[in-house]
Amino acid sequence: MTKFNQSELERKYTDHNKVASDDETTFLFSCLYCMFNIFIDPKDLGALILSKEGVARNKWKDLDLRMPDLSKILPADHFINVYTRWVKGLTDAYYEYNVCSALWLLAAWYDGKIVLKTKQGTIKANIFVQILGKSTTSRKSTAVKKCREIYERVTGTKLTDDAQSVEGLIESLALNSHQNLISDESSGLMAKYHKKYNEGIFDELCKYYDGVGTKKILSGSKTGGPTEFTVTDPYINSYYATTTRRYCNVMNIMDFECGYGYRTLYAVPTYQKPYMDIDMETDEDVNNQAVVIKHGNAIYQILNNLGTTEMAFNDDALALYQSTTRKWETEADKFENDIYSSALGRASDYVLKIAMLIEIGKTPISDTITKKSIEVAINLVGTYFLPSCIYVIERLEEDEKFNQIEKVLKKLRDKGGSCGHSYLLRAVKIKSNDFSEVIETLIESETIKKYVSEETGAQSYLLINDDDSVLSKLRADQDSTESIRYIPKGALTEPQLKGFDKILALMD
Repeated sequence: MTKFNQSELERKYTDHNKVASDDETTFLFSCLYCMFNIFIDPKDLGALILSKEGVARNKWKDLDLRMPDLSKILPADHFINVYTRWVKGLTDAYYEYNVCSALWLLAAWYDGKIVLKTKQGTIKANIFVQILGKSTTSRKSTAVKKCREIYERVTGTKLTDDAQSVEGLIESLALNSHQNLISDESSGLMAKYHKKYNEGIFDELCKYYDGVGTKKILSGSKTGGPTEFTVTDPYINSYYATTTRRYCNVMNIMDFECGYGYRTLYAVPTYQKPYMDIDMETDEDVNNQAVVIKHGNAIYQILNNLGTTEMAFNDDALALYQSTTRKWETEADKFENDIYSSALGRASDYVLKIAMLIEIGKTPISDTITKKSIEVAINLVGTYFLPSCIYVIERLEEDEKFNQIEKVLKKLRDKGGSCGHSYLLRAVKIKSNDFSEVIETLIESETIKKYVSEETGAQSYLLINDDDSVLSKLRADQDSTESIRYIPKGALTEPQLKGFDKILALMD
């Protein structure tokens, strides 16, 4: 293993500014949430999101989830701030998208060269990013385009939209096990991933994310016989974008239960952002881009010429991470929902990955995870990425319910508008409890009416409103959670910053 030559790194970064003052770190804990004009402590936010009662009410969806402003937390010359400052002058794409772009660029340039060796295993800072939002106005494609542009300018290599089959992915990784996948409209790609011929692709992606190699024997129809492909030491980053609706139309809960969804960082902003008119590029824009490319080149060249290097914790950082994850895991064990517990488990992994990327983006690059980097990573994961992940899970669960309603209505129409209970339950092929909830929803919405035979007690249902009003209303209610809102923010009080509140515990 090699170690950084700190003096050499400092010489390469002589033009950068000093580190921001410690007073600015207090803003780290000022990411606030408001519901019905009541401010919510981040600690209480976690309890609301992950408690059984909170999940059932879905109240957390009304929270105005935003990333903290890293320009007030990290040094001005940190790559994340340099990058977001440039993009902010060009487009009104959401700030959250641009932070994800900067993190993804650091992960892509990093190329697995710096590792964190824990007793439990070796951790690399690769990330899967999925940005979601409204069509056109959120500027998802613009965010991906700018990210792609900087990657290509710095590395001199082209990024093409990912469109591989499971066999194509394995063959490609057997040739080059370090790859960066990108797509500015990923719904079609995800739909292909669910085709029969791509069965197992999410399992493969999970293994590659974890750095686990594989050996596959493919049929080799083109070569006339079976062909063996071996993937060794994989390192994959992915950056995908699509609308929330399209994503939820093609993905399902099983994609989380297999592990793929939990390994993804979601950015799903809904707040009102400033609008920017189309305008001409200025000298300031050109200069800001030059700074981004210069900084990116410096990082890339150092990492590109670097052998495998071990990253370490300083003592305070390790203690903070241990106490945080211990608290999270203890509370997760009490929660009676495997899906949310799994999301929480993966969130602790991302704290380390993001902390590693924060160190890589520093001036100069650092090979030691500091307490401040862990604090920032906990803030990003605990107050933004984890709630966003749970938002996506809830949307998928709602869409499954809509699909069940559609199945029942279609079968009723096929039977001329009336059907017996037992036949309908068998025909739609959904669980009895889910079927009961669907029937109750349709009765309450006056879409169907239930009849009970006085002689046999058999139940039957009559379709009395065939205009899909219930689906329209439910869809409208769902879409309202994506509506653009503006909710004011404020500063946390000093008592709220004490003890475990300071590291943004997710649970009460």
